[in-house]
Amino acid sequence: MFFVLLEDKTVVVYGASAAHSAALVRAFAGQRSMIFFADSSRDAAEAAARRVIAAGAVAEAAEVDLFDRRQIAEYTAELVEWTGGIDVAVVAIRGEDGDAAQLTAVRTVAERMSAQGSGIIVIMSITDHERDYRELIEQAADHGVAVLPLFCAPARGERHSISLDRPAHS
Repeated sequence: MFFVLLEDKTVVVYGASAAHSAALVRAFAGQRSMIFFADSSRDAAEAAARRVIAAGAVAEAAEVDLFDRRQIAEYTAELVEWTGGIDVAVVAIRGEDGDAAQLTAVRTVAERMSAQGSGIIVIMSITDHERDYRELIEQAADHGVAVLPLFCAPARGERHSISLDRPAHS
């Protein structure tokens, strides 16, 4: 089962307010991992952290302008310094220029994971920059980092459940 591998791991979610990241948050909540939520909205990050904490996990929220390359880089560097490394990153940034911001976050965390020689990045949806992502995925793989693009987004008002040990349901 995949989630057993998350015990004692550091997980960061960029874009905690995105509805489709909530399904992964629920899946991670039962694990012994430290989960960090970064979102442009402090309220959204804190709400996601509270849900995970209520499920018995350890979580922390941070307000990070996900459309500012410098803030993403600084937050990621601080997180790596504090935790010793990021094991799993979920990138689910939405909004105007969300695709560009998402690519920035993926590149930033991929560089950190490549330096440590391992990591998994889950990208919740890709609608633009396909060629850039393909190149990034190939480069990251050479350094032990798996980049997994998921092409799904729940419709407004829908709630999706994601589990890697059984099929997804909506």
